[in-house]
Amino acid sequence: MRTWDALRLPWPGTRVRIQHGEPLWVGSEVEGEELAWHRHALERSLGDWTVREESRQGHRIDLRDLQDERGWIERASEQPHPPALLRAAAAVHAAARRAERRLRPRPRGAGGRPWIVGVGNLEAGGTGKTPCIVVLAGALHGAGLGCAVLTRGHGGRLGRRQPAVVSGAETPEASDETRLLAEALGPEIPIVVSADKRRGLDFVRRRFDLDVVLVDDALQTPRLPVDRHLVLLDWEEPLGNGYVLPAGRLREPPQALAAADALLFTRARGAEMPRHPAWAHLQPGRTFLARENILGLRRPDGRWVDGRGLGGSAVALLSGIGRPRAFERAAALLAQQHGFEIRRIVRIGDHAAIEPALGRLLDRLPAISCQHLVVTRKDLLRRKPPARNAEPLLVLEQRLEVDSLGRLLRILVPDAYCLSAKSAKLTDSDAGT
Repeated sequence: MRTWDALRLPWPGTRVRIQHGEPLWVGSEVEGEELAWHRHALERSLGDWTVREESRQGHRIDLRDLQDERGWIERASEQPHPPALLRAAAAVHAAARRAERRLRPRPRGAGGRPWIVGVGNLEAGGTGKTPCIVVLAGALHGAGLGCAVLTRGHGGRLGRRQPAVVSGAETPEASDETRLLAEALGPEIPIVVSADKRRGLDFVRRRFDLDVVLVDDALQTPRLPVDRHLVLLDWEEPLGNGYVLPAGRLREPPQALAAADALLFTRARGAEMPRHPAWAHLQPGRTFLARENILGLRRPDGRWVDGRGLGGSAVALLSGIGRPRAFERAAALLAQQHGFEIRRIVRIGDHAAIEPALGRLLDRLPAISCQHLVVTRKDLLRRKPPARNAEPLLVLEQRLEVDSLGRLLRILVPDAYCLSAKSAKLTDSDAGT
C-alpha cells in the first residue's frame, strides 16, 4: 500500500509464524538520549529475530527500509528475467529501432568548424552523461577552444518551440539536467536547448563562433550530422539485462554501438575493460574508464558538512535518477566512513516530480529518528525554493574523473584544431568536475 510505512496485507488464508523475545522494560521517567538508546535496542532486537526466523525458512532478508515508488515497468526493467509480456514488447521495439535506423540514417559530419561531437548512451539514463559533458566541455574550454553544449532539455519547457540559450542555473523553464550543466559550466560555455536538434545546431552556427559543439544524445537523433560519437556505458552492467525498453533499460539494440568512435565506461571500480562482441569492432585504445569519487556532503547553500559530526546519527536517502543503487552505494560508503546510519531509502521515477516525495519524507524525519535527508545534486535542482528555513537537507557531492582524458579528447576532436598541443597539459588530475 502507498502508505508511509509501505504496509503489506497478507492474502486470506495466509499462515503466519509468530515469535517473541524477552520483553524490554522502559521506565516512564526515561527520556532524551536514554529513550533513543532503548528505541534502537528494540529495533536491533526485532531485526535480529526477523533475520534469524526468516533464514530458517530459506528466505534472505534485506532489513534496509526501502520504499521503491517507481512504476512497475521501471522496476521490472531491472530484473534479469523480466515478464514475458515486456519481453515481447521489447522485441517489437528492437525491430522498430533497427528499421528506423535504416530509414533515417545518422550521417557523418562534413568536418570543419564547428566540429560536432555526440555524447550519448544506450540506456535510458543513469550512466553519468551530464557529468561527462561537464568534464569534456571544461577541458576543451581550458585547452583554448570555443565550445558549446546542445541539448534537448528533456523534462523542461525551455526550447520546445524554438532554440534558446540558458541564461543561468536558476532558469525555471529549464530541465534539471540543463540547470546542472549551467551551474557547473558557468556563462563562459553557451548551453543551447532545442527540442529539434538539427534546428538547434543551425542556431548555434549562426549565433556563435565555435570550434566544438557537444551534442547530448546525438546517437538517437536521426539525420543529425555528427563527426565523432562518444557512447557511455555502465562499467558493472554495460548493457543492463540485455533487453530494450520496456523489458530493459536499453533504448536501442547493442548493434547501435557500431556508430561509436569511443566508449567510456562510467562508475568503474576496477582497471579491467568490459568485453562484449557489440564493441569488438573498436580499435585498441578507443575504450576509456571513468570513476565517481565521493567528495562529501554539502548543504543546499553550498557549505560543506563535516561528516565526522554526523557520527551516531541517522539519515534518509531520496533519489529520482536512472540508477538509484549507485547513489545509495556511494551514500553507504560515506556512512561507513563517518559512522552514521542510513535508516530509510526512497526511490522515485527518473525525471518524476520530486516535491510530493520530498515533502512527505521531510515531514517524517522526526518520526523515523533521522536528522537529515540526503539527495543528489540533480534532485536538488528539481525542487522548488525551500518553504522553510534550516531544512535538514544535504547533497551528496561526487566528481567524475576520466582516465586518459587528453587521449580521449584527441580521438574526439581532430588535430586540425591543434588540440594535441593544447591538451598536452591535461592530466588525469585535471579530469574532475
